[in-house]
Amino acid sequence: MTGHRITALRDTDSGLYAGTATGLFRLAPGSGTWEAAGLDESAVSEIVVLPGASPRLLVGVGSGVPGGGRVGIFASDDGGRTWVAVNEQYWPRSLALDPGKNGRIFMGGSYSILRSEDNGATWEFVFGSADDRGAGIGSITVSSAGDGQVWAGGESALGAGVVLRSENGGETWEVVFPVGAAVNVILSDPVSASRVWAGIGGGGVRRSDDAGRNWRKSLAAEVWVYELVFLDDLLYAVGRETSFVEGQGFRERLRLFRLESPDGGWQEVGTPELPGGLSAVVDQNGYLVIGTDGGGVWRLIP
Repeated sequence: MTGHRITALRDTDSGLYAGTATGLFRLAPGSGTWEAAGLDESAVSEIVVLPGASPRLLVGVGSGVPGGGRVGIFASDDGGRTWVAVNEQYWPRSLALDPGKNGRIFMGGSYSILRSEDNGATWEFVFGSADDRGAGIGSITVSSAGDGQVWAGGESALGAGVVLRSENGGETWEVVFPVGAAVNVILSDPVSASRVWAGIGGGGVRRSDDAGRNWRKSLAAEVWVYELVFLDDLLYAVGRETSFVEGQGFRERLRLFRLESPDGGWQEVGTPELPGGLSAVVDQNGYLVIGTDGGGVWRLIP
């Protein structure tokens, strides 16, 4: 996978899937070789798995090349061998399943949020419209408590970082501007229903203890945090640092941080010299898997 910009990762019984700017790839269980899994020349934004006796892959894509590629949501029931379009009308910047409501999925648009109640077959706007423009609602998280709380993070057309919060399953939304920079990723805390975490462009991690109404710094680092992942009781922040090197220009490198308790301090975790981290997932072996911006996939093995 070296050379690919890995924008999404999802581990399943049929293998580890990596979404890139030019299609989807799969690493089969026990294999050491990545294979193409379709959706060529389409930029993958998100991969989700619909639960059930026969799990279904849903992949959100946008145009990966000027004037080419596909836009919408595509589904596969055979591990990525064949795909069928379930929506070619909207470009999903993000997708999130509602664990408390069977069949409900949220989609982040340019500066809008759509909701499906039938596993992605049909969609309705619950915030904004197709005419609203922004830099994208790139992350959505749904409370695991089944209490109707939903949060979305992104960036407005004016470049302001924005958080959208709903207390009723997406029926109504409140807009919060916690910081000036883009909100790249937002994640609900699995232990505290009122605690939410946000990864910021160039600003580390922010934390809210009142369900997203107010925010404060948690990780104060000049790092673009693109992914937040809980592994057991630990919270990991995955991102990149950009620096200027004389004679070489700007360089990006992977940065990884770990938080052992909500009120403790962040610790940096050593990583190889790789380009910045863009995506991450916990695989079925309990390892943290990180997708980088051209440096392949790296596993953190304790």
